[in-house]
Amino acid sequence: VGPGAHGRFASRGAGQTLREARIQILEPQHWMREVDRLGHATAKRTVQSQLDILEELVMMGLRITEGLTNERWQQFSGGASLDDVFGTSQVVQGFVDAGLLEFSHSVLKATRSGMAVLDSIIPDLLLVTQDFYQRYTQGDPTGPQVSHRAE
Repeated sequence: VGPGAHGRFASRGAGQTLREARIQILEPQHWMREVDRLGHATAKRTVQSQLDILEELVMMGLRITEGLTNERWQQFSGGASLDDVFGTSQVVQGFVDAGLLEFSHSVLKATRSGMAVLDSIIPDLLLVTQDFYQRYTQGDPTGPQVSHRAE
């Protein structure tokens, strides 16, 4: 961690985990003064909701060659699988049919062709994620079982 760094921090206590997005002060001299004065130079902290975390998993998971694994997804989804969220999506199936995504019960990942256009794919996948999460918040049992890990 240094000047301008962005990161995630999970604090545990009272039976729950809060996950924060943190941004450090940008200017090196100002950053060092704040570290000396306060012991840190965090300029901004934002508590992430479970939806924030799930959206970030989609955005970051698809940017790596291994893709987003079901195991990783379920650590943050409250037990919902990738198949629960993306398995019946016509949007996802369209990307699979177009050769842009690979999807199985264990992984969602961009193909080589999909990586080249990932910035145009991700917004649609975020809408699928948001739709699934909204169904949960409206009491639909097919939504994620929210744990207190993220909120």
